[in-house]
Amino acid sequence: MKIEIKIGIIGCGGHAQHHAESLRNHFVIESVWDPSSVSMSQIESVRKARTFEELLSDNIDAVMISSPDEYHFVHIEKALTAGKHIFCEKPLLVPGESIERLQAVIKLAREKHLIITSCHPRRYDVPGLWMKKELPDFQELYGKVIGFAFDFSYHAPSAAWKHSRSLLLDHLNHEVDLMNFFFGIQSFSAWKLHDGHDHYEVVGQRDDRINFHFRGTRRLVSERYPEWFRIRLERAEVIVSTADGVAEIRDHNCASIQRLSNLCTDYDARLDGVAHDFAQSIRTGKWGYLSEAEMVMNSEAGIILQREGIQRVEVRA
Repeated sequence: MKIEIKIGIIGCGGHAQHHAESLRNHFVIESVWDPSSVSMSQIESVRKARTFEELLSDNIDAVMISSPDEYHFVHIEKALTAGKHIFCEKPLLVPGESIERLQAVIKLAREKHLIITSCHPRRYDVPGLWMKKELPDFQELYGKVIGFAFDFSYHAPSAAWKHSRSLLLDHLNHEVDLMNFFFGIQSFSAWKLHDGHDHYEVVGQRDDRINFHFRGTRRLVSERYPEWFRIRLERAEVIVSTADGVAEIRDHNCASIQRLSNLCTDYDARLDGVAHDFAQSIRTGKWGYLSEAEMVMNSEAGIILQREGIQRVEVRA
């Protein structure tokens, strides 16, 4: 019989509401808190705490932090002080908060035997899992990896506050994490080419000589989330479109193209994957799919490059 794990949700916006559906598969959602009673009412059949502190005093084992970005780290610190396991939406930090402070919090969590993790669901998505599985065979056939690219094109942000938000800070951590998932964690240098609320672009090189190019826009009229990633090997390239589930394997030796399908993003499955990982980590006492070094690295590049005037960063593994 599995041990019942009780969780509270801090911040009840649309994203948290999606997560709640997956959390219910692995946790008992005991209580929620949000300054907006309307947002809290969207997560049904749970206790509505009157304050953040009241939620932390409830009989819960863990919290999911889905508050606005600028509150993430202070909520992490307070939840850790209250002795709760923590699943925090990215980014873990915003500019003005130091990486050293994050490292100190992770160290304290270890000492208190508490889990801290974040949300990088592409590791549990059909296209990402397929690529991870097939990559050793691709390298045997086509040579070593020399390049990795990720691109996305989302709908234009509707909320006014998102027009002053850095898309680089919001999304670069996902691209760095997917790169580490595919190829293993490595130190890298990166250069910012552009950052705004609806367009960002970064290029760089890892210490293992894999070059990378990350970019994305939020300028579509329709509410869609198409994404593409491309792995360049010495004698071929593999291009995956996650929205339509099509992969192209382009063999440069014989100029052939092999097409595969049924690799579409499964949003429910990938959110369930990160929720399951968090629950298992709590049960076993072993940190899950994100290592401490990966959580720090996923935060560091975005924090530094988002700063005004900063164009280049070196991130150590």
